[in-house]
Amino acid sequence: MAIETIHDLLITEIRDLYSTEQQLVPLLGRMESAACNNQLRLAFAKHRQDTLEQIERLESILQLMNLRHEGNSSLAMNGLILRMKAAIAESMPESVKDLALVAAAQQIEHVEMSAYSSAHILSYTLGLDEVTNLLQENLEQEEQADMILSEISAAILVAAGKPLEV
Repeated sequence: MAIETIHDLLITEIRDLYSTEQQLVPLLGRMESAACNNQLRLAFAKHRQDTLEQIERLESILQLMNLRHEGNSSLAMNGLILRMKAAIAESMPESVKDLALVAAAQQIEHVEMSAYSSAHILSYTLGLDEVTNLLQENLEQEEQADMILSEISAAILVAAGKPLEV
């Protein structure tokens, strides 16, 4: 699809976000299984549920905009998913493994937050209030997940005897 207008760009962003969230659902299950820290396992399980909700909101957006999902997997996410898969497969001490999982997960969260923020601004600019509100809900869930991951990372460091100065 040629991108010639703000609306075209928003469509591209929405489709990319949809693809991203679809790619993450199975990966979050693997992340949950790989985590050693119980809080981290629970956070990944919760975020998997949040991701399923985000997919539902994105499907609502596609319907509101009279669109079908078309497109390839998110190129931005592909590299981050490979990094996460490497962290899952790598043999490491438990606390290091959990910190590696958090680091890779936060990189994913930051890309998602950036994408949701961009789409939010575009939809707001176009006056698509329902779309803007749905994107805001997804953005807030991503921000919450990132904050939880930061807290878990700090707790893991403290438990390992390496307190984090914030």
